[in-house]
Amino acid sequence: MDKTESKKEEVIKELGEWFARPNCKNFYYEEPIETVRNNLSEIKLKKSTWLGFDQLENWYKNNFIYKGLVENDVTDQQPMAINGYSIVELTSILAKQFPNNPPSLPLHRMAGYLSTVVIQKWYQEAGKMLELILEGLDTKFLKGGQNFDTSGWFTISVACKAFDSALATEKHNYPKEMGVYQLVIDKWNTQDETEIDRMVSELCDYHLEQADIDERESYEFSFINEFVYAFEVLSWLSLRKMSGLTNPKTLNHPLMRLPINQLPKTTIPFKKTELYDQVLAKVKEEFKG
Repeated sequence: MDKTESKKEEVIKELGEWFARPNCKNFYYEEPIETVRNNLSEIKLKKSTWLGFDQLENWYKNNFIYKGLVENDVTDQQPMAINGYSIVELTSILAKQFPNNPPSLPLHRMAGYLSTVVIQKWYQEAGKMLELILEGLDTKFLKGGQNFDTSGWFTISVACKAFDSALATEKHNYPKEMGVYQLVIDKWNTQDETEIDRMVSELCDYHLEQADIDERESYEFSFINEFVYAFEVLSWLSLRKMSGLTNPKTLNHPLMRLPINQLPKTTIPFKKTELYDQVLAKVKEEFKG
């Protein structure tokens, strides 16, 4: 059994047990939505409202990963991406309103949310998210990022190249060594498909090596729903498409053959959820002055 298959079985087992928990759907899906709805009835929207969307992330992402691996069903991909966009936009607004005590959201998660939107080819929304992330790096919101998060910085670095945005690495906690990611950053727009396939395989090998949970060591991908979901690789490939570049029709690494690691064949228009529209309207009304 190769490493991809081994990790896949580990993810299926762990997520299967997660979904089998008593009241799993109630705790991770129904309660966060109810909390947000209740907060909407308050005179002032609670700063903690964004936590409801943050809690929903586990539900949406675990559903997408589990169904994709067990049933080859990847139709749950859009809710995960829409929720990720909502989290970035809402937390960025709140961070500006509470500059001395902003919501806490690490760079890795911000980059992950950006990836899911890029993967859906919602490039206009992705461009806005990138701007919010770059703005947040200069504030207490993101605190310049973390210097150990090479995968997160990789996603942001490639996005900056594709969107022609400036990334002042010297001002922030950019890693001194980017390892396997550096070559891809340097050659992100190569037209050599053999080289692309080779770089994808190197990224996938690194992803699998860094997919683990161990309190004694720090891993890049330490959440079970990230173990075999190569979102940073897919994000790069999608950004290449946005830039009019072609990707190999077939990628040789086994990780990229999983249903969850395919770029969508069709693009479904981006649309915020009704609940988030209500929250956003209330936030803008409250902070319009």
